[in-house]
Amino acid sequence: RVSVNVVVPVYNEERSLPLAVANLSSLLVSLPYESTITIVDNGSTDNTSEVAASLCKASPTRVNLVQLSEKGRGLALKAAWQGDESDVQCYTDVDLSAGLTRLP
Repeated sequence: RVSVNVVVPVYNEERSLPLAVANLSSLLVSLPYESTITIVDNGSTDNTSEVAASLCKASPTRVNLVQLSEKGRGLALKAAWQGDESDVQCYTDVDLSAGLTRLP
C-alpha cells in the first residue's frame, strides 16, 4: 500500500484545527492509502498543542504532533518530513484551501 503523510503547519489554530483534521481524516480513510496527518505547531501561544494532542488520540487516522518553538512553514515542513519514509509527502494549510480532492 502507498503511504501518504499530509502535514498541517499551524500557529494559534486551536479553534480551526479540529474541523480541519476531521475533514482531512474523513477523506483519507476513504482512500486506499496508509495515511498519516502530521500537525506541526509553530510555537503557538494558545491551546493549539493541547488540541492537537487530543486529536492524536481521537482521530480514526494516524495523527502525529511535532512541536517547534520557532515559526515558519519551511521549518515546519522540514521538521515533519525529516526522516519520514512515506511514499508521498504533501502539506495543506489548516483552512484546507488547496482542496482535498486534489489528493487522490
